[in-house]
Amino acid sequence: MVPHQKPSELRGQHDLHLLCHLQQHWQLYHLF
Repeated sequence: MVPHQKPSELRGQHDLHLLCHLQQHWQLYHLF
């Protein structure tokens, strides 16, 4: 759990990382 006191910039980077990870998983899923 990430505290809400963390800077929004850090959260933005985390969201982008999750999006990239999800995109990779979706690509693998579509391959099969």
